[in-house]
Order: sequence, then C-alpha cells, then structure tokens
Amino acid sequence: MGLKNKAKRNKKKLYFLVGLALIGFISGSLFTTFLSKTDEALVTEYIKNFINTIKGNNLDYIDVFKNAIFSNMLYIFIIWILGISIIGLPINVFIYFVKTFMIGFSLSSIFLAYKFKGLAIVIIYLLPQLLNIIILLILMVFSINFSLRLLNSILKRSILDFKTLFNNYLGILLLTVVLIFISSLIEVFMVPTVINKLILLF
Repeated sequence: MGLKNKAKRNKKKLYFLVGLALIGFISGSLFTTFLSKTDEALVTEYIKNFINTIKGNNLDYIDVFKNAIFSNMLYIFIIWILGISIIGLPINVFIYFVKTFMIGFSLSSIFLAYKFKGLAIVIIYLLPQLLNIIILLILMVFSINFSLRLLNSILKRSILDFKTLFNNYLGILLLTVVLIFISSLIEVFMVPTVINKLILLF
C-alpha cells in the first residue's frame, strides 16, 4: 500500500521519466540510420567481433563484470550526488536521457549487424538494460524529490528535516546499489550464455 501511494504521489514524475526514456530509446534506435557508411561498418564490425568473442568462449567475464559494475555504479552515484544539489536536477535528467539513448543505439546496432536474425539477441540483451532503466528511474524520482524539497525550503524559507530526508535518500542509494549489482551479474554472466546458445541457430 505504501508503494502504491508513493507511485500515486509521484505519478507526474513517473510519466515524465518514462516518456523521456522512450524518447531517448527511440532517438538512439534511429541514430544508426544517420551514420555514414564508414561509421556503419565500424559499428557492425564492433558488434560482430563482440558476438564472435562470446561464440568462441573468449570473453573475460571478470574483466567485463568489472567494467559493467563500474559503468552502472557510476551512473547511480553521479545521479545520487547531483540530487543533493538543486543545480544537479537538469544534469540528472540529461544523464538519464543519455543512458536510454545509448541503450537504444546498442540495440539498433545489433539489428544493423544481424538484421532480423539478431532480433532474439536484441530481446535478450534488452532485459537487463530494462532493469537498469527501472533502477535509474526509481533513483531519479527520489533525486528529483530531494532537489525540489531543498528548493522549496529555500524559496519558502521553511525549516527542513534534512537528517530524515537525507537518511531516506541514503537508503535509496543502498537499495539501488544492490539492485544494480544484481543487474550487472545478469548482464555479464547470464546474457552472454543465452546469446551463445542463440548464435548456434544462425
């Protein structure tokens, strides 16, 4: 019931963030259509080399996991830290958009390299990325609320229970860190295994 009430209270923010994610995803997906032949060839080569690495079981899972966890955690900590300041709000919105844009571009690149044969890979690759976006969306809602509470307190010169507000915000950070860790495990250790099975069908 508590989560339902929170969702209702933040309905407008959720609509905005979901809409922004869709715009970023679609923009990223369409971006490959504007690539030059040279850039298109480079993107295709990179994707095929990555898939061939998976196919040959030459993927260094530990190294890839380190990169994935660093990249995903970086988004989490930057958004959380910027949420403490009022000026960080527009920057966070931009970072969130860029993340969704990159996911759309990655999926479009896989399709570019393998055409309709790559749809299964796209779907499998998309699942942990969707989880990442949901995690970021949760953090973004609390980040926006934190920034707006600070702004409202300054404008109205009202007393703010900063300790309680910060502790709740810190709790969200810990939750998203745990979730992003699980998501990174899925992204690195499960997705390539499933993709490897699908490649045998090509």
